[in-house]
Amino acid sequence: MIIHSLTATYGTLEEHHLQFEEGFNIIYAPNESGKSTFCQLLITMLYGLDTRQRDTKTSLADKNRFRPWSGKAMEGQLECSLNNTRYLLRRSSENGAPMATFSFVYADNRLPVEGITSNNVGVFLTGVNKQIFTACFLFSESNLILDKQEDIETRLLTLLSDEDTTYSFSQVESTLRKWQHRRSSHKNSELSKLESRTQSISEKLAQISEFWPEYILLQEQIKEIETELLELDNVSEKKHQLHHKTIQENLAKAQDDLASLTKQMDVTSHSKSKKSDHPKQKMLHAFYLFLILSFVSVFSVLTTSYDRFTIPASILFICATVWSLFKLKPQNCTLMQTENSSTQNQSSLNAQSLAKERIEFYQTQLNQPPSQSKKQASLQEALYAKQNKLAEFSGRLQELGDPSILETELQTLQAKKQRRIQEYEALQIAMKALETANHTLHAEFSPALNEKALQYFNFLTNEAYKHINFSRDFSAIVEPSHTLIQANAHQLSHGTIDQLYFSLRLALCDLLLPEHTSIPIILDDALTSFDDARAKRALQILNTLTNQRQILMFTCHTREQRMLADDPDVHMQNFREC
Repeated sequence: MIIHSLTATYGTLEEHHLQFEEGFNIIYAPNESGKSTFCQLLITMLYGLDTRQRDTKTSLADKNRFRPWSGKAMEGQLECSLNNTRYLLRRSSENGAPMATFSFVYADNRLPVEGITSNNVGVFLTGVNKQIFTACFLFSESNLILDKQEDIETRLLTLLSDEDTTYSFSQVESTLRKWQHRRSSHKNSELSKLESRTQSISEKLAQISEFWPEYILLQEQIKEIETELLELDNVSEKKHQLHHKTIQENLAKAQDDLASLTKQMDVTSHSKSKKSDHPKQKMLHAFYLFLILSFVSVFSVLTTSYDRFTIPASILFICATVWSLFKLKPQNCTLMQTENSSTQNQSSLNAQSLAKERIEFYQTQLNQPPSQSKKQASLQEALYAKQNKLAEFSGRLQELGDPSILETELQTLQAKKQRRIQEYEALQIAMKALETANHTLHAEFSPALNEKALQYFNFLTNEAYKHINFSRDFSAIVEPSHTLIQANAHQLSHGTIDQLYFSLRLALCDLLLPEHTSIPIILDDALTSFDDARAKRALQILNTLTNQRQILMFTCHTREQRMLADDPDVHMQNFREC
């Protein structure tokens, strides 16, 4: 791919336009003029703007960091060519969504390129994804040192194995370790949870087995007591029915007696009312009248002289007196009869009251339930005690669970636990096999990468080192030419470390793409820490690479232009003059 021009309204840039040539381009620009912004715009044009990114305490999201200072909408246009075909790539903002509008057309006829979208245009033009492009083809002062890059590892394995490798060793190893971790016996692992649940169910089943015989025995004892109580209740019920029948007979007799007494008292009261009628009262009144007349006649004889009326009056008085004496006797008899009648009435009332009491007693007896025998009471008390104990056992059983369900769950858990153990063992075997394969592949690509990087590094340092060894995470061990002692790369000076990883990136650029495929190398103040001698050698390396790929170097120093001023193939321009 060759980049021909780039136009930007992005960050501090406002409709700024840069043109590039094939080969080596050096763009001089002082600090804060927009060099890094142009490099970032190029990545945005190729791979889009991640609008999901959010601000943090230490950095801003790209959509906020590169919002145009002028207040205009963010937009950009990239003109490039691939395999002798020119394309025009545009991105712009719409409805507040930065760089959301996408267009990719042929430069000559402005027709859209079929099958190319905002998401795949970068891979279409460069052949690599965003991570590989920024890690290997964008050299910046702030990111020269490489750390572990899974996409680079995947790319290297793909080139070495001649197969389309989707995942790197690091990704597969990480996935396997996660799976293995979930199946290990640590506190929160699935296997640990299965073991804990299995142990819990086993303990419950042991508790059920411990008191289950007693629970069954209690059920049998309760059944025996209930049978015996039922027999005793039947006997007691028969006795109660017989007793009830007797009471009913006695009650009926008492009610008959009360009815007879009531009837008798009614007859007696009626006869008394007939004897005490009005003629007797009239005779008594006549008696009193004759008695008064007799008294008057005698008084007249005694107080007056005798005449023809005196003697008859006296005779009359005497007769009245005799009659009165005669009548006193029957009255006394009548009084005695009255007293006898009162006595009989009282006796009848007493008999009637006694009959009522008997009726109430028998009725109370009828309403009383059958009484329990001592044996029944004892059995009932024993039954209650055993039923309470059985209820307690039932509660414990309900709390522990159904034994059949627990047994089934235990078997399921044990089978699942065994599967997890087998999976864990299988994962261990897989990891060992993966590690072996990785060592084999690493043994293939590591020497090639180390050899290529050492060629560039030795040219930069004038053969100061005789050996370099990069590990999978791109940490490095170096061996200086003048000693047999190997040193960690971080023991080197800051400038030498930058030169070491500058060499590594150049080696990766050579190894990551097949032949006849080129991606521009973009440098953003990448040689700042290089001294003049090593900077000149780095420029010589880059100049030789222009036969394979385009070089775009943004720098805030003029020394690069001075060093290559006599080379007509190097295209130089000042950023703000463009």
